[in-house]
Amino acid sequence: MATGLDVELIQAASAGNSEKVRALVEEGAEVNARHASGITAVLAALGGRVEIVQFLAARGADLNLRYRNKATLLILAATQGQAGVTNFLLQKGVDPNLQAEAGSTALLAAAIGGHVDTVEALLSHGADANLADNEGMTPLIGAARAGHLEVVCALLAHGARMEGALVSAAGVHPPVACLLLERGAD
Repeated sequence: MATGLDVELIQAASAGNSEKVRALVEEGAEVNARHASGITAVLAALGGRVEIVQFLAARGADLNLRYRNKATLLILAATQGQAGVTNFLLQKGVDPNLQAEAGSTALLAAAIGGHVDTVEALLSHGADANLADNEGMTPLIGAARAGHLEVVCALLAHGARMEGALVSAAGVHPPVACLLLERGAD
């Protein structure tokens, strides 16, 4: 359980206050302490504050912690389209194919969100373009259903299988459906 100093660290990370984060860590705040809600300082820093994530990692923050529904820090960063944080986590060796409780992956989350830079980062670090969640949704199906043409193109370029994608896009996102038909989807 987080102490008062630890809670201050989480709040400073959430606010993007790099100076206060550094000072609190120097004072002895625990970088891996969890608030009662389950949030840690590194999770609180996800709002695009890559420098705080880097600082906390250098001070021993666990980048492989699991949060609600077994989501990883990487999945949460990808959901938000945080390409800088995603790249940092991947460079630190975080597995891009870890799945949350319902089978979601960082790539699936980024694809559904239309975050093409994050999708590209994940694919370039070995994310499986065909790894489906527990309901059978692959990143390509998710991107096609959401109408994210650039993401669909990126996934296809990295070997995503087209099964189910055309049905997801047909009638809802004609440009995506046309692209899939041109590529041989049936």
